[in-house]
Amino acid sequence: MARRAQFEARLGLVSTIVVAVYAILLSVSLLGVFVVFPATELFISTTRIAAVAAAAAAAAVLFGVVRAKASIRSFVAYLLVLLTIFAAAVELYFSRDASLYPHRAAALAAGQPYEIGFPQDVALARREADPGVLVSVPMQHLYANPMRIGQQSLIAIGGAPEAATVHCNELGVTSVYRSDEYGFNNPAGLWGQVPIDVLLIGDSFVQGACVPPEKTLAAIIRDAYPRTISLGRDGAGPLLQLAALREYAGHLRPANIVWVYTEENDLADLQAERRLPVLASYLRPDFSQQLFERQPILGPLISRHLEELLDQYRARRWIPLRSTRQAIYNHLRFLRPDAAASSPGVAALPPELSIFADVLQMARREAQELQARQLFVFLPSFGSFSGRPPPATAARARVLEEAERAGFATLDVEAIFRATGDPRTFFPFGLYGHYTPEGYALIGQAVSTQLAAFGGIQRSR
Repeated sequence: MARRAQFEARLGLVSTIVVAVYAILLSVSLLGVFVVFPATELFISTTRIAAVAAAAAAAAVLFGVVRAKASIRSFVAYLLVLLTIFAAAVELYFSRDASLYPHRAAALAAGQPYEIGFPQDVALARREADPGVLVSVPMQHLYANPMRIGQQSLIAIGGAPEAATVHCNELGVTSVYRSDEYGFNNPAGLWGQVPIDVLLIGDSFVQGACVPPEKTLAAIIRDAYPRTISLGRDGAGPLLQLAALREYAGHLRPANIVWVYTEENDLADLQAERRLPVLASYLRPDFSQQLFERQPILGPLISRHLEELLDQYRARRWIPLRSTRQAIYNHLRFLRPDAAASSPGVAALPPELSIFADVLQMARREAQELQARQLFVFLPSFGSFSGRPPPATAARARVLEEAERAGFATLDVEAIFRATGDPRTFFPFGLYGHYTPEGYALIGQAVSTQLAAFGGIQRSR
């Protein structure tokens, strides 16, 4: 009997320690969350608010259990240990789940090395040798977090100027480029060589996602037209592309404007952009944020903001279960109310097509003022070749029709890819993603050929 009592006493002590440790860890984690995350980011959605509230309630309950009866403490301690083992097993499973990191799995299956880590991890590792390394963030982040100059909030388009910029990895090595004076993926000095030959407008495909700087679309075109500048930005939809054209083209005076349309997500991005008053204002011919003139002030603000993002990421890397959290995020993003914009089988919405037509007409006005020739390039998605076309595929003919109506010559890359016999080879490991260097090279050569068909680019101004 004495031994049993002694055992129960020790078990009660162990249970108390286990519950108390979990309660303290949860409380410290909550405190860390409030320290690391700005309030504007922490309380940006009801999901995050609910998660914080649930964690706070759980910590309070655990502290209450510490003072509860021994049997309750023991039960809760057992439960916590079992949950920990279960969570570890789930994390181990998802860390090896090829569907979360398909390009890495394909590379390893092919016996090719693959750099592991998110762009932020790569940037932090490189900062040991170069403290100025930053990351490229999607435009959705920049218009959700506008820069402030005085009393005015500005939606920046360029990234951090003259900085080693880590972008993305789909081919095994994370792409890194040194941004130009205005934060775009171009060699330094081109902004001083006006008038330029070609101005590229578009999203991450024009930015040169996941390939070395010398393999981007702009770099290929630059072989034939050296003064080619890309204003491509990750996540930029049609209104942001129009904004880039408005803010910078007048200073660059391009002979040719190449508008690159991405079938995968341009119309879906427009759904979000059209709700932002600042971006919608670009449909007025007299609206501008004066980003070119404000670059001396705006550039350092963007750099400082990206520095802060890396600091926040470094501080939050202690949050466990990364692969599990990634899996939950991948699942939940298809359950959001706006998920229909990116789900298979949903036709493009008429409001976006109508606004897109207005955007192209406004781009035509900008081009005419600059006496620039216009080329519209249609980039197909991986889904168009894999049997799962994106929703905007239903609007393909209408998109090309609107481009022609706005005075653009058109170049349909889908036809070029199909003519090779195996279009999927132009995607990383034959999987969903951006294009391979071979894909960009094929498009760049086709664009250069089309520009040559326009005639000489030299003209008096």
